[in-house]
Order: sequence, then C-alpha cells, then structure tokens
Amino acid sequence: MALPGPSEARGVLTHARHVSGSVDLRYGPRYRRVCLGFCALAGSLLMGCYSTEKVCNEAAAVEATVQLGAWDDNSFNSFEEGEVIAPAWGPQGGQHIWAAVLASGINPGDGEMVSESGGLLDFLFPQPAGGGFTTVAKGHDPVSLTFSMRYEDDLLAETQVDFDAFLEGDVEQSVSTAQTVFVDAWEIASVYPDHDFVEGVMHVELLDACGTKVEDERSILIEQSDYY
Repeated sequence: MALPGPSEARGVLTHARHVSGSVDLRYGPRYRRVCLGFCALAGSLLMGCYSTEKVCNEAAAVEATVQLGAWDDNSFNSFEEGEVIAPAWGPQGGQHIWAAVLASGINPGDGEMVSESGGLLDFLFPQPAGGGFTTVAKGHDPVSLTFSMRYEDDLLAETQVDFDAFLEGDVEQSVSTAQTVFVDAWEIASVYPDHDFVEGVMHVELLDACGTKVEDERSILIEQSDYY
C-alpha cells in the first residue's frame, strides 16, 4: 500500500480542516442561537405566557369604568349616595372603611399578593412562616389604586392611601374585593363632637399598566360610635 505524497497529504489535511470547520459551524453561534431560542420557548410554556400588549389591546375594546362599593356576601355592591358606613376596627386599634372596586376595560394584572414579614408589627405580633402584616404585588402589571377621603366643611385635611393590587377577573369585568381606606375616628369625633353622622366623600383613582386611568367618588355618611 502506497503512502500519500506531500501534496496528497496536504489535501487530506485541507479536507480535514474543512470537515472540522463544518462540525464547528454546526455547533457555533448559529446553533447556539437556535438552542437558546428553543430553551426560551420551553421556559415560556412551562411558566405560562403573558403579554401586556395583548391584554391592553383586549382592554381597549371595552369601555373603561370603575365603581366604588363594598364586597358583601360574595358580591359587589356599589355605595349609594349618602350610604351610612361604620368604620371597622383593625387588629392594632386603628379604624378603616372596607372598600371594593368594580372595573371594566382595565388590565387587571396577573399575579398574587404575597405576605412578607418584617418591621415592628411583625416583631410585636409574630406571624406564621410566610405571613406578615406587609403584602406586596408579585407578578405582571399590578394595578395602582389611590383612595382619598374628604370631610364635611373641610374641617379635616384630606387623607389618601395608595395600594398596588391585582384585580380578580378579566378585561370585561374585574374586582378588588377588600381595601382598607384608613380613617381616624378619634380625630373625626374630636372635630365633629355633636354629629352622629359625618358627611364624607370617598374618591378612588385606578391606573393600570396600559396607562388607562378611571375615577369614581361617592358621598357617604360616617357613623360615629360611642366607643370614640
């Protein structure tokens, strides 16, 4: 068997380099891009796909509205003008009014409110693992809710409280069932000592991730209690 001469050997080496180059190309940048694309697709399928643009387009086809009310017996009931509302007591001795909102044409977001421990209240009142007095919105496109309260004859300064939240439902109709609109019943009693009921106006502004903003406000009567 004859051994290849120098020129033939060079041809073999050249062919080997060509073959080697072909192999490298198959496992080079182009291959890696395909692999990364496939991995990203698999990850999306496993985690669930969410598109802000898609949801915003769907919401844009529905008239954007919001109503203030309360959540009772698993249903939303809008506040009637002049409705009498008694503040509720919180676990730390503060007072608030339970409020809910019903919205349409809004991106409700996709996520959950997660309790996080920390701060003085959680130190004084230890919570079970994973619990706490502080909740944060984890997920896509939380809605911004801003509640404010104005009082009769403007004898009290307007108060405001902000929440990030996810609404339950879809772009056709969604709801936030329970938000704590804080009021200082002690101060109300000191400013309006002769009133059994104090006129107030509750206002809500809702802003979603699409930039859609809707508002509502209702006149209510805050019931004074003998406890304060």
